[in-house]
Amino acid sequence: MTDAAALQARITTFLRRRKDLTHDEEARRFAEEHLGASERLSAVEQLEIYREQFYLRHTASLVEDFPGVGGILGQSDWDRLVWDYLASVTPTSFDLGDLGAGFAAFAETCDWLGERRELVVDMARLEYAHTEVFDAPNATPLDPGKLGAVPDDAWEQACLVTDPGLRLLGLRYPVLALRRAILERAERADTSALALPAPKAGCFAVHRRNLAIFHDELAPNAFALLSALGRGEPLGRACESAARDGGVSVESLGAELEHWFATWAAHGYVVDVVISPK
Repeated sequence: MTDAAALQARITTFLRRRKDLTHDEEARRFAEEHLGASERLSAVEQLEIYREQFYLRHTASLVEDFPGVGGILGQSDWDRLVWDYLASVTPTSFDLGDLGAGFAAFAETCDWLGERRELVVDMARLEYAHTEVFDAPNATPLDPGKLGAVPDDAWEQACLVTDPGLRLLGLRYPVLALRRAILERAERADTSALALPAPKAGCFAVHRRNLAIFHDELAPNAFALLSALGRGEPLGRACESAARDGGVSVESLGAELEHWFATWAAHGYVVDVVISPK
Protein backbone atom coordinates (compact mmCIF):
# COMPACT_ATOMS: atom_id res chain seq x y z
CA MET A 1 0.00 0.00 0.00
CA THR A 2 1.35 3.44 -0.92
CA ASP A 3 1.69 6.20 1.66
CA ALA A 4 -1.22 8.05 0.04
CA ALA A 5 -3.42 4.93 0.09
CA ALA A 6 -2.51 4.24 3.71
CA LEU A 7 -3.39 7.81 4.66
CA GLN A 8 -6.70 7.57 2.81
CA ALA A 9 -7.52 4.30 4.57
CA ARG A 10 -6.72 5.87 7.94
CA ILE A 11 -8.95 8.86 7.20
CA THR A 12 -11.74 6.47 6.28
CA THR A 13 -11.60 4.82 9.70
CA PHE A 14 -12.26 8.19 11.30
CA LEU A 15 -15.07 9.06 8.88
CA ARG A 16 -16.91 5.90 9.91
CA ARG A 17 -16.82 6.64 13.62
CA ARG A 18 -20.14 7.47 15.21
CA LYS A 19 -19.00 10.11 17.69
CA ASP A 20 -18.05 13.76 17.18
CA LEU A 21 -14.37 13.74 16.26
CA THR A 22 -13.73 17.06 17.95
CA HIS A 23 -14.02 15.16 21.24
CA ASP A 24 -11.83 12.28 20.04
CA GLU A 25 -8.22 12.70 21.16
CA GLU A 26 -6.87 10.17 18.66
CA ALA A 27 -8.64 11.98 15.82
CA ARG A 28 -7.34 15.33 17.01
CA ARG A 29 -3.73 14.11 17.03
CA PHE A 30 -4.12 12.51 13.60
CA ALA A 31 -5.70 15.60 12.07
CA GLU A 32 -3.03 17.92 13.45
CA GLU A 33 -0.29 15.69 12.07
CA HIS A 34 -1.71 15.03 8.61
CA LEU A 35 -4.32 17.72 7.85
CA GLY A 36 -3.95 21.46 7.71
CA ALA A 37 -5.97 23.93 9.75
CA SER A 38 -7.63 26.98 8.22
CA GLU A 39 -8.32 30.45 9.58
CA ARG A 40 -11.83 29.39 10.59
CA LEU A 41 -11.48 25.70 11.45
CA SER A 42 -8.97 23.53 13.23
CA ALA A 43 -7.70 20.38 11.54
CA VAL A 44 -9.94 18.10 13.59
CA GLU A 45 -12.97 20.33 12.97
CA GLN A 46 -12.41 19.94 9.24
CA LEU A 47 -12.15 16.15 9.67
CA GLU A 48 -15.41 16.23 11.64
CA ILE A 49 -17.16 18.03 8.77
CA TYR A 50 -16.08 15.28 6.39
CA ARG A 51 -17.36 12.67 8.87
CA GLU A 52 -20.75 14.37 9.07
CA GLN A 53 -20.98 14.61 5.29
CA PHE A 54 -20.05 10.93 4.94
CA TYR A 55 -22.97 9.89 7.11
CA LEU A 56 -25.42 12.41 5.70
CA ARG A 57 -24.74 11.36 2.10
CA HIS A 58 -24.68 7.64 2.79
CA THR A 59 -27.70 7.59 5.07
CA ALA A 60 -29.65 9.68 2.55
CA SER A 61 -28.87 7.09 -0.13
CA LEU A 62 -30.06 4.24 2.09
CA VAL A 63 -33.23 6.14 3.03
CA GLU A 64 -34.02 6.47 -0.67
CA ASP A 65 -33.32 2.82 -1.47
CA PHE A 66 -34.94 1.21 1.60
CA PRO A 67 -38.13 3.12 2.53
CA GLY A 68 -39.87 -0.13 3.45
CA VAL A 69 -37.22 -1.09 5.97
CA GLY A 70 -37.42 2.38 7.50
CA GLY A 71 -41.20 2.11 7.68
CA ILE A 72 -40.98 -1.15 9.60
CA LEU A 73 -38.38 0.06 12.09
CA GLY A 74 -39.28 3.65 12.84
CA GLN A 75 -36.71 6.44 13.09
CA SER A 76 -34.75 5.35 16.16
CA ASP A 77 -34.17 1.72 15.16
CA TRP A 78 -33.60 2.73 11.53
CA ASP A 79 -30.82 5.07 12.64
CA ARG A 80 -29.28 2.31 14.74
CA LEU A 81 -29.35 -0.23 11.90
CA VAL A 82 -27.95 2.20 9.31
CA TRP A 83 -25.20 3.56 11.53
CA ASP A 84 -24.16 0.06 12.57
CA TYR A 85 -24.14 -1.00 8.92
CA LEU A 86 -22.01 1.92 7.76
CA ALA A 87 -19.60 1.42 10.65
CA SER A 88 -19.27 -2.34 10.05
CA VAL A 89 -19.46 -2.92 6.29
CA THR A 90 -16.76 -1.41 4.08
CA PRO A 91 -18.15 -0.04 0.78
CA THR A 92 -16.63 -1.75 -2.24
CA SER A 93 -17.85 0.67 -4.90
CA PHE A 94 -17.88 4.41 -5.51
CA ASP A 95 -21.44 4.01 -6.85
CA LEU A 96 -23.94 4.77 -4.08
CA GLY A 97 -26.39 2.50 -5.87
CA ASP A 98 -24.23 -0.40 -4.66
CA LEU A 99 -24.19 0.80 -1.05
CA GLY A 100 -27.07 -1.44 0.01
CA ALA A 101 -25.67 -4.64 -1.49
CA GLY A 102 -24.92 -6.11 1.93
CA PHE A 103 -27.80 -4.49 3.84
CA ALA A 104 -30.06 -7.56 4.03
CA ALA A 105 -27.19 -9.85 5.01
CA PHE A 106 -26.15 -7.40 7.72
CA ALA A 107 -29.70 -7.15 9.09
CA GLU A 108 -29.73 -10.96 9.30
CA THR A 109 -26.92 -10.72 11.89
CA CYS A 110 -28.72 -8.16 14.09
CA ASP A 111 -30.26 -10.13 16.94
CA TRP A 112 -31.56 -6.92 18.51
CA LEU A 113 -34.18 -6.70 15.72
CA GLY A 114 -35.94 -9.56 17.51
CA GLU A 115 -39.13 -10.88 15.93
CA ARG A 116 -38.94 -8.23 13.19
CA ARG A 117 -35.63 -9.51 11.83
CA GLU A 118 -36.95 -11.88 9.14
CA LEU A 119 -39.45 -9.25 8.01
CA VAL A 120 -36.72 -6.60 7.79
CA VAL A 121 -34.43 -8.97 5.88
CA ASP A 122 -37.15 -9.83 3.36
CA MET A 123 -37.96 -6.15 2.85
CA ALA A 124 -34.28 -5.29 2.38
CA ARG A 125 -33.87 -8.12 -0.16
CA LEU A 126 -36.91 -6.89 -2.10
CA GLU A 127 -35.82 -3.26 -2.09
CA TYR A 128 -32.25 -3.97 -3.14
CA ALA A 129 -33.61 -6.20 -5.92
CA HIS A 130 -35.48 -3.11 -7.16
CA THR A 131 -32.18 -1.22 -7.36
CA GLU A 132 -30.45 -4.07 -9.21
CA VAL A 133 -33.30 -4.63 -11.63
CA PHE A 134 -33.73 -0.95 -12.43
CA ASP A 135 -30.01 -0.47 -13.08
CA ALA A 136 -29.47 -3.72 -15.01
CA PRO A 137 -28.33 -3.43 -18.65
CA ASN A 138 -30.84 -3.88 -21.41
CA ALA A 139 -30.84 -7.33 -22.98
CA THR A 140 -31.71 -8.25 -26.55
CA PRO A 141 -35.04 -10.12 -26.54
CA LEU A 142 -35.03 -13.85 -27.22
CA ASP A 143 -35.09 -14.79 -30.89
CA PRO A 144 -37.95 -17.34 -31.20
CA GLY A 145 -36.04 -18.97 -34.02
CA LYS A 146 -33.36 -20.05 -31.57
CA LEU A 147 -35.85 -22.14 -29.63
CA GLY A 148 -37.14 -23.75 -32.80
CA ALA A 149 -33.59 -24.53 -33.92
CA VAL A 150 -32.79 -26.65 -30.85
CA PRO A 151 -32.83 -30.36 -31.85
CA ASP A 152 -35.16 -32.51 -29.78
CA ASP A 153 -32.28 -34.60 -28.47
CA ALA A 154 -30.33 -31.51 -27.39
CA TRP A 155 -32.82 -29.96 -24.97
CA GLU A 156 -31.36 -31.77 -21.99
CA GLN A 157 -28.09 -29.89 -22.55
CA ALA A 158 -29.73 -26.56 -23.40
CA CYS A 159 -28.87 -23.64 -21.11
CA LEU A 160 -31.52 -20.94 -21.01
CA VAL A 161 -29.87 -17.57 -20.42
CA THR A 162 -31.94 -15.33 -18.16
CA ASP A 163 -32.29 -11.56 -18.44
CA PRO A 164 -29.73 -9.65 -16.31
CA GLY A 165 -32.71 -7.56 -15.17
CA LEU A 166 -34.35 -10.56 -13.47
CA ARG A 167 -34.16 -11.30 -9.75
CA LEU A 168 -35.80 -14.29 -8.09
CA LEU A 169 -36.91 -13.91 -4.48
CA GLY A 170 -38.25 -16.52 -2.11
CA LEU A 171 -39.90 -14.43 0.60
CA ARG A 172 -41.18 -15.41 4.02
CA TYR A 173 -43.41 -12.37 4.51
CA PRO A 174 -45.84 -10.43 2.25
CA VAL A 175 -43.48 -7.48 1.94
CA LEU A 176 -44.82 -6.38 -1.44
CA ALA A 177 -48.18 -5.37 0.05
CA LEU A 178 -46.49 -4.02 3.17
CA ARG A 179 -44.17 -1.80 1.15
CA ARG A 180 -47.09 -0.35 -0.81
CA ALA A 181 -48.87 0.39 2.48
CA ILE A 182 -45.77 2.07 3.92
CA LEU A 183 -45.33 4.30 0.86
CA GLU A 184 -49.02 5.25 0.89
CA ARG A 185 -48.80 6.11 4.60
CA ALA A 186 -45.79 8.32 3.90
CA GLU A 187 -47.71 10.21 1.21
CA ARG A 188 -50.55 10.81 3.69
CA ALA A 189 -48.10 11.74 6.47
CA ASP A 190 -49.76 9.02 8.55
CA THR A 191 -47.80 8.52 11.78
CA SER A 192 -50.11 6.02 13.47
CA ALA A 193 -48.76 2.63 14.56
CA LEU A 194 -48.02 0.30 11.65
CA ALA A 195 -49.57 -3.17 11.82
CA LEU A 196 -46.93 -5.72 10.81
CA PRO A 197 -48.09 -8.76 8.83
CA ALA A 198 -47.94 -12.42 9.77
CA PRO A 199 -45.62 -14.70 7.77
CA LYS A 200 -46.88 -15.67 4.32
CA ALA A 201 -44.36 -17.31 2.02
CA GLY A 202 -44.23 -16.58 -1.70
CA CYS A 203 -41.93 -16.89 -4.71
CA PHE A 204 -41.50 -13.95 -7.06
CA ALA A 205 -39.76 -12.91 -10.24
CA VAL A 206 -38.82 -9.22 -9.99
CA HIS A 207 -38.35 -7.99 -13.55
CA ARG A 208 -38.11 -4.75 -15.51
CA ARG A 209 -40.38 -4.47 -18.52
CA ASN A 210 -41.12 -1.27 -20.45
CA LEU A 211 -39.27 0.80 -17.84
CA ALA A 212 -41.50 -0.53 -15.04
CA ILE A 213 -40.73 -3.11 -12.36
CA PHE A 214 -43.07 -6.09 -12.12
CA HIS A 215 -43.42 -8.67 -9.34
CA ASP A 216 -44.69 -11.90 -10.90
CA GLU A 217 -45.65 -14.62 -8.44
CA LEU A 218 -44.33 -18.06 -9.38
CA ALA A 219 -45.36 -21.54 -8.39
CA PRO A 220 -42.70 -23.01 -6.07
CA ASN A 221 -41.60 -25.63 -8.62
CA ALA A 222 -41.40 -23.05 -11.41
CA PHE A 223 -39.37 -20.82 -9.10
CA ALA A 224 -36.98 -23.70 -8.30
CA LEU A 225 -36.50 -24.52 -11.98
CA LEU A 226 -36.00 -20.91 -13.05
CA SER A 227 -33.52 -20.46 -10.20
CA ALA A 228 -31.51 -23.48 -11.36
CA LEU A 229 -31.52 -22.19 -14.94
CA GLY A 230 -30.40 -18.79 -13.67
CA ARG A 231 -27.43 -20.49 -12.03
CA GLY A 232 -26.41 -21.73 -15.48
CA GLU A 233 -27.51 -25.35 -15.11
CA PRO A 234 -28.52 -27.06 -18.38
CA LEU A 235 -32.19 -27.94 -18.62
CA GLY A 236 -31.82 -31.64 -17.75
CA ARG A 237 -29.82 -30.99 -14.60
CA ALA A 238 -32.00 -27.98 -13.71
CA CYS A 239 -35.12 -30.19 -13.82
CA GLU A 240 -33.42 -32.71 -11.53
CA SER A 241 -32.44 -29.93 -9.09
CA ALA A 242 -35.92 -28.43 -9.07
CA ALA A 243 -37.59 -31.81 -8.63
CA ARG A 244 -35.30 -32.65 -5.73
CA ASP A 245 -35.89 -29.28 -4.07
CA GLY A 246 -39.65 -29.56 -4.50
CA GLY A 247 -39.96 -33.21 -3.59
CA VAL A 248 -41.64 -34.05 -6.90
CA SER A 249 -40.78 -36.19 -9.90
CA VAL A 250 -38.95 -34.89 -12.96
CA GLU A 251 -41.89 -36.16 -15.03
CA SER A 252 -44.34 -33.96 -13.15
CA LEU A 253 -42.14 -30.96 -13.90
CA GLY A 254 -41.93 -31.96 -17.53
CA ALA A 255 -45.71 -31.70 -17.83
CA GLU A 256 -45.48 -28.02 -16.89
CA LEU A 257 -42.45 -27.04 -18.97
CA GLU A 258 -44.25 -25.92 -22.12
CA HIS A 259 -46.57 -23.60 -20.17
CA TRP A 260 -43.74 -22.21 -18.05
CA PHE A 261 -41.47 -21.61 -21.04
CA ALA A 262 -44.22 -19.78 -22.92
CA THR A 263 -44.83 -17.51 -19.93
CA TRP A 264 -41.14 -16.87 -19.33
CA ALA A 265 -40.54 -16.07 -22.98
CA ALA A 266 -43.54 -13.71 -23.07
CA HIS A 267 -42.31 -11.88 -19.98
CA GLY A 268 -38.75 -11.70 -21.26
CA TYR A 269 -37.16 -13.73 -18.47
CA VAL A 270 -35.19 -15.77 -21.01
CA VAL A 271 -33.06 -13.94 -23.57
CA ASP A 272 -30.98 -16.71 -25.16
CA VAL A 273 -30.52 -20.46 -25.44
CA VAL A 274 -27.11 -22.11 -25.63
CA ILE A 275 -26.39 -25.80 -26.10
CA SER A 276 -23.71 -26.86 -23.65
CA PRO A 277 -21.32 -29.70 -24.59
CA LYS A 278 -22.01 -33.10 -23.01
